[in-house]
Amino acid sequence: MAEGADKESKTEEPSERKIFQAREQGDEPVSQEVQILFSLTAVTGIVAASTVPTQRLANVLGDTLGSADKWPLATDADFLSLLFFAGREVMGFLAPLVLAIALAGFAAAALQNPITLRPKRIAPNLDRLSLAKGLGRLFGMQSLILLAKTTAKLVLIATVVSLLFVRSLGRLLDAMMTDVHLLPDQLRSYLIGLLIPVILVSAVIAAGDYGWTRFKWRNSLRMTRQEIKDEMKQADGDPAVKARVAAVSRERSRKRMMAAVPKATLVVVNPTHYAVAMRYKRSEGGAPIVVARGIDEIALEIRTLAERHNVEVVEDPPLARALYDNTRLDQAIPVEFYTAVARLLTVIYRTQQHKKN
Repeated sequence: MAEGADKESKTEEPSERKIFQAREQGDEPVSQEVQILFSLTAVTGIVAASTVPTQRLANVLGDTLGSADKWPLATDADFLSLLFFAGREVMGFLAPLVLAIALAGFAAAALQNPITLRPKRIAPNLDRLSLAKGLGRLFGMQSLILLAKTTAKLVLIATVVSLLFVRSLGRLLDAMMTDVHLLPDQLRSYLIGLLIPVILVSAVIAAGDYGWTRFKWRNSLRMTRQEIKDEMKQADGDPAVKARVAAVSRERSRKRMMAAVPKATLVVVNPTHYAVAMRYKRSEGGAPIVVARGIDEIALEIRTLAERHNVEVVEDPPLARALYDNTRLDQAIPVEFYTAVARLLTVIYRTQQHKKN
């Protein structure tokens, strides 16, 4: 019940990240029918083009059957010699077929999915040794569907082959009575006539199975809305974590800013809502630099810290608000504030000189 409900909740198409992870795990849509089609086509092509191997096989077969006295079977060694000779000739005839099937399988795999090395696909998996999971796969719905597809395919192909066989039975009997040297060519022609209809049927089956396999694969990767949200969080970063990082960064920046307040030359306040601390040294040249700025609680903290370290605090509400709105931390004040700030600095320097005197 829970599994069915979980499947019903997976209403979203799989993301590119989900598809990529599935492929990395070795989970890719592969249609066995496409591979069978390619193998049948390759075998048919080799059979159709193998006039030289067929002629060689015909000559060997004719010479062997026409001169049986060359192959006495009096001892075990004679039998092994004949067996070795026959095996060598048959392997020479079948080698191109085996190579063609292997290349066809590779081409079919490349057509369906990009050829890449998947170490996880060949890595040992203890789940495959589980008897319970093995029985579940054996008697599960997927196995029943596969059995139904295989049965239907075999019935269809067997029907086509039976019809062709009955239709060509006379030709086959004639071929058995003909010259042994002509037998391979006639069998080759008969085999090609049998394989071509089978290939056409397999092509229809492969096209349907290819589409069904990919549909079933994408359907198995479908995601719930919560999975989509979780993936987006992982890709963009968890908002809670990002907020925490931002808060820590702001706190560190605030501490660095407060550490610069005792070195400031003056602080302009409003009187507690805004505060802008500036540092100006004639020896350094340039315009005054904003070393701290803030509103409300931070402004009050700046003022308190400045008074504690005997930094001049000037109450000028319009100037404090304007400085806060138009300045940035660790940057010089804009040109339009030069006159107003210079006036305050002049007053501060005169006051300091008066105290010294």
